Amino acid sequence: MQRIMAVAQELVQSRGYNAFSFHDIARKLGIKSASIHYYFPAKSDLGKSLIQHYRQNFINELNQIDTMSNSTMDKLKSFTQLFLNTLESDNRMCLCGMFASDITTMPEEIQEEVRSFFTECEAWLTVTLRAGQQSGEIVISNQPENIARFIFASLEGAMLSARTFADTERFKSIMNRVISVVKET
Repeated sequence: MQRIMAVAQELVQSRGYNAFSFHDIARKLGIKSASIHYYFPAKSDLGKSLIQHYRQNFINELNQIDTMSNSTMDKLKSFTQLFLNTLESDNRMCLCGMFASDITTMPEEIQEEVRSFFTECEAWLTVTLRAGQQSGEIVISNQPENIARFIFASLEGAMLSARTFADTERFKSIMNRVISVVKET
């Protein structure tokens, strides 16, 4: 099952959810499609499992960032690094960003999982920004929630831009500017 999910994740991150089938996974793994249906009766079951697994791993990464530093700026840089690491892995996109690009064609349970990921990321960013504001490390003139949404949307957009040009420097440049906006506000 883990191998199925790993291949499916790679396909979603590189092609998109609507651009692969169980047959594609089976071919890559050298198994029959029926073997995949044993674990995931429908593609939506696989999609939901992928997002849940991705969300949990991402939450674990955020918890690790929280334990590594008290600095808001260090945390923000580590957060952006998670996205850069994904991009540097064969020009892949954030899994939930790829699902979001097809959101209108997704079953409701997948839409909810994607929204939950976005909400969790924005919530973590909000808490991080608020802590930096309270400690005096950063001064922001806008509500932390609004800055969090700006940062997260900028990350997803920067990934798309960098992927379009196959240029991770593009992502780095955009994210450096986003981080500098947080410093300046």
